[in-house]
Amino acid sequence: MTVFFESIHIDVLPQTYIESIATQVDRDDNDILSLKLKLEVMNVMTLDTPLKIKLSLVDVDNEVQLFQEDGRMVAKETGITEVTVSYVLGDVILWSYDNPYLYDIGVTITDHLDREVHTLSLPIGIRTLSMIGGEIILNEKKVSLKGVDLGFDDEAKDYEAYIKSLKAHNVNTVWTNATYRHSDFYDLCDRYGLMVIDQLIFDSEGCAKQVKERINHPSIIMWAIDEDKANKSYVVEVKKSSKSY
Repeated sequence: MTVFFESIHIDVLPQTYIESIATQVDRDDNDILSLKLKLEVMNVMTLDTPLKIKLSLVDVDNEVQLFQEDGRMVAKETGITEVTVSYVLGDVILWSYDNPYLYDIGVTITDHLDREVHTLSLPIGIRTLSMIGGEIILNEKKVSLKGVDLGFDDEAKDYEAYIKSLKAHNVNTVWTNATYRHSDFYDLCDRYGLMVIDQLIFDSEGCAKQVKERINHPSIIMWAIDEDKANKSYVVEVKKSSKSY
């Protein structure tokens, strides 16, 4: 039996709240970057709820607000309402393994009287990623992976010291292997610029939850499948269940 140990915290949420945020950066044919956000808003009330959405992107180091936009939506009664918005980005610093620059994105929903209902914020890295001819392209540049396998020994590991040591030895990528990693590990990889090949270790539904939980980490450049489960039907189910993210 596999047992996972991780600290937890409990949030007291209002009747209408932001369930999740998923971010994606795209570059069009004119070399213009845009930030796409997919929001899931949960409403446990029995009535449709008109809401106003306020979005902001802040350069944390320089305390400069890159944009703030307002929009409107209606959270449908008792369930999750999905909202997708896209904004053109101006002059931004791109996240990379040698310059892991982070921004802070904030989402606030207010009611029809402009009273704050719920706010959620998280750090994000802005970068583009693709694979062409079997090569990984990060921010329009080919990337040479210099990586190590993290192995299975994860208990009592000082993540920060370990990541600093890897970077000092010119390692830029790690494979998580078939071990569930603490969320702090991915935060530190984002901050220090260590790229991650994250192994999916659950069934297809569990993999979808794993992807949803970690989709906003710029350090994750690839998802890997456990070789013991790498059959066609499993791959199809994982792709299907994770398609929304």
